[in-house]
Amino acid sequence: MSKSLIWIICGVFAVYWISSWGSVGVRKPQTGLVSPQISEIFSKEKGDRKIRGVVTWKGDPPVIVPELIPPRPYLAEQLLDIPPAFVPQIHENSGGLAGVVVYLEPDPQLNEIAGSFPPLTICSEKTSLRILQIGNPSTQVGLVRQGEEVSLTAFTALQESIRFRNADFFTLKLPTSHEVVPYRMNYPGRVEVTSGSGHFWSGASIYVTRHPFYTITNQTGNFELSGIPAGRYRLIAELSSWEIHNELLDPEYQTIYHRTWAAPFRKSADIDLGNQGKDATASFTFP
Repeated sequence: MSKSLIWIICGVFAVYWISSWGSVGVRKPQTGLVSPQISEIFSKEKGDRKIRGVVTWKGDPPVIVPELIPPRPYLAEQLLDIPPAFVPQIHENSGGLAGVVVYLEPDPQLNEIAGSFPPLTICSEKTSLRILQIGNPSTQVGLVRQGEEVSLTAFTALQESIRFRNADFFTLKLPTSHEVVPYRMNYPGRVEVTSGSGHFWSGASIYVTRHPFYTITNQTGNFELSGIPAGRYRLIAELSSWEIHNELLDPEYQTIYHRTWAAPFRKSADIDLGNQGKDATASFTFP
């Protein structure tokens, strides 16, 4: 075989390899890939019905002691007396529960109604994960419509990362303090947010909703859902659990590096918003 033919064959293989690498090689990571379930057009208008109600706590509040964090080899300082991630916010006088998520059970006709929630930011701090959302009294739970973005940021000098589990699954590093990183929430359901940086005691929840009929109870436990079409629905109230479900140990240092919590406490009620134009009321009591 002549040298010229060999060079021609090598050139053909080189061109093929380069073109293949360009299509399947290393690419810039993409977050929040578009899901085919997202509806770009909302074809139905809101109704004129409302549901009002209150969520209360009955009995003595649970005993939840602060975390006593031992010295950790990969943290710059010892952290003590860390407040627990999920503590029931019980109103001193009325017993109302703040921070309870109240919503209508998913229904295909509701998914086509327009509506969204105020912008949501997840902040990673030295001792906690906080959710910031206008009109939301809770810093541990938030709402976002499926297909919309949340913002993630860190308020510490250390390199942080935030972990999503349950309805969504990813871990995102936040290398620069106060830098805002967007992430699109494409998968509906409850997302458990925890630290990927060893702060096992911190946690929060995001509800990624198919429809706009979700709300969070205020400081006195009151809630209202409006713009609901006439019909029969199931109303659900969920209170974040403070009970620990699982803990993982660092195999080298034998210290806890990740924690998950039990599923939320849940109550429900059937609601009939008939054609007579009447609103409805509902009340829930925990535990």
